[in-house]
Amino acid sequence: MPQDPPGRKKIYRGDGNGIDSHLAIGYHRHTMNTSTSLFAKALATENIFVSFDSTAKTATFDVSSRTLIIPDWKVSNVLRDMIVAHEVAHALFTPAADLLSAMDKAKQRKLHSDGYKACINVIEDARIERAIKEKFPGCRRDFYSGYKEIIDTDLFELKSLDLDNLSIIDKVNLHFKFGIFGLMNIALNDAEQKFIDRVAAAKSFDDVVALADELYALQEEEDKQKGRSRPVAGNTGDLTDAMRKVEKDGNADAAHNGNSVRYEDFPHLSYPLPKCNSNAAIIPFEDILIDTRAAVAMAAASYTRNGDAGVFADALGRSSERLETFRKESASTVRELVAQFERRKAAEDIRKEREKPTGTINPDRLHQFKTHDDIFLRNTVKREGKKHGMVMLIDWSGSMSDCIDGVVRQLLTLTWFCRKAKIPYEVFIYTERGGFADNGLNTKYNSGDYVTRFTNLYGAEYVRTMNMGKTNHFGLSDISLRQVFSSSMTDAEMVEMEQMMWRFVEQHDRQNLESMMYHATEPPCIHMQGTPSCEALMAIYDYMPKFQAATGAQVVDFIFITDGEPTGLGRSGAFAYTPVKSVRVQNLASGRTLTVEGGKRGYVDSLNLNIQYFLADELRKMGCVTVGFSIGSMSGIGSHFLNKFVREVKKGDSALALEGQDKAYNDFYKKENFLPCSPERTPGFDEYYLIRPVKPLSSEDDPKINANTSTLTKIRNQFLKSLTNRKCSRVFLSRFIDLISGRSVKRFKLMG
Repeated sequence: MPQDPPGRKKIYRGDGNGIDSHLAIGYHRHTMNTSTSLFAKALATENIFVSFDSTAKTATFDVSSRTLIIPDWKVSNVLRDMIVAHEVAHALFTPAADLLSAMDKAKQRKLHSDGYKACINVIEDARIERAIKEKFPGCRRDFYSGYKEIIDTDLFELKSLDLDNLSIIDKVNLHFKFGIFGLMNIALNDAEQKFIDRVAAAKSFDDVVALADELYALQEEEDKQKGRSRPVAGNTGDLTDAMRKVEKDGNADAAHNGNSVRYEDFPHLSYPLPKCNSNAAIIPFEDILIDTRAAVAMAAASYTRNGDAGVFADALGRSSERLETFRKESASTVRELVAQFERRKAAEDIRKEREKPTGTINPDRLHQFKTHDDIFLRNTVKREGKKHGMVMLIDWSGSMSDCIDGVVRQLLTLTWFCRKAKIPYEVFIYTERGGFADNGLNTKYNSGDYVTRFTNLYGAEYVRTMNMGKTNHFGLSDISLRQVFSSSMTDAEMVEMEQMMWRFVEQHDRQNLESMMYHATEPPCIHMQGTPSCEALMAIYDYMPKFQAATGAQVVDFIFITDGEPTGLGRSGAFAYTPVKSVRVQNLASGRTLTVEGGKRGYVDSLNLNIQYFLADELRKMGCVTVGFSIGSMSGIGSHFLNKFVREVKKGDSALALEGQDKAYNDFYKKENFLPCSPERTPGFDEYYLIRPVKPLSSEDDPKINANTSTLTKIRNQFLKSLTNRKCSRVFLSRFIDLISGRSVKRFKLMG
């Protein structure tokens, strides 16, 4: 295993093609008790995350993120192992969803939450400890020795208890923790003994809930008889609650206070990424067109009231004419690109063909038997190439408005090419969800119902966790994937969407006096907002299998375009704003994890960007070919872009040496209009490019391409040059054709 120099982070790629599944991003240097960590993982029979945290008050297990947090107690190894076994038993046998459901139902029945929770905990502790001892008989000795140590050290402060006047819930609790080992004599009447016997026979969590209902009723009746105003929540406490009495290394209050901050006190934090329901995230093109018609109708009504109906209609007509002009100018080039694609595809098919002898003599070669060994008939064996499809995801944040002209021109040309070549494709633009001009769509998408939208996207458990506030979770965005182009569109739908997108481009042209009229026709559902890239990738991960099933695509080429870092995934929880040793993220949709280390000062660098690359790698593990594009600057590449995408600044690099590198990179960037990025800086992507936005050519200078008089190379070069409007790059279409024709990924060789 390679070792990082102190204070350095490195991304290890085990196969040279992706992030190693067990290393994820970064090499997590554990400073915890390794033997106990391995013991916990062995018991759990999975690679759970075990964090030893001196600031934690109790041992806890998050069943959603699969994280076991253990305080750094000064206790014996036996007691520590017993507590680990207890918490891992919860991991194995306590169903999180059923537990939350039981608590919700208790709340609906207006039961006292602490009292009912205590009943659930006491009975469930008995069940899961019995189950872990049956699964791992060697734990029996640990439980006996551990509970004996608790008695000897009086961690529960039981020596001061009046054992003759215990509540029913405390009797059940103490019996299964100490009474069954003969460490304490709990007096039970016949009714209590029968109930204890039923607890001992409980097999499922449903049994636990049924018994908890009975225990709550028994405790409530006892409280009434003794004049208690509220139910007893178990005076003897939970096993982990008792550990609050144990002296810890460091102080929880002082650990993150001013100058007392110590690296050894920083916690390891764990955050789950819930599964995103792509059905709830996607606004289909049919609804976008409905909203477009509503917006155009509202704009027309407004201009009619002002007496400008004819001016408005003429403006829409001129916009459509300019779109048709662009379509005609691109038509011959699209045909040539389709022909080029067919040639590349045919070349790939021929490359996969080979001849195989049949074992049957060829009569035409029989006379050559003395001079040639090969006198047999041969068959040509052809290996079928895999069918490719394309899914494109485009950042639709406000900052993209500066290059939107080139984006839309590129998209239109790309979709015309795909439709002519009969390639299945989907194009999504993404940002947060807004409202709609059409009131019916506002109702359909619950525009004013925050809770319902998030429940549909990420599930009720995520919403419940988010509302609790104290549990570790990310503040995810209300993601919206707008399906603007699709191979399932009819020709009429395609034209209508093209006109809407073309007007969207023209409204950003400040030199166009009609731009405000086009702005009035913009449907609210495609307004530009933020950059929730991570949430968009989570939705695409859920969508990909559906796309493959619908289109029959065996390989999906995933193309991702953005101009900045993802919107921050705000961390919430007890230690969200404190320095940390590391942040561990688990994608619940796949079960795989990412661990990003904090620095010596406890700060995590570019967590959101690391998560973005991790989610891109999740798509690659699914079998997709992942290609990313980032929009660079117009003037040139600064050190910020180079350090982020191309090179790693090493300790000792002089400013003079970097200046020399910067010039070489900039010369290439300005000449070629793109720069290939280092796979070490952009993990998760098979290829990644930094694209230079180029100023659009004026209409007078726009080259007229004639397929009859130009060579293919000239046509292609002129076409790609004409498409360099702000965001376009010649590498884009060239690489796209390579991908869908089945060519293998070949990285550009980086300079130097």
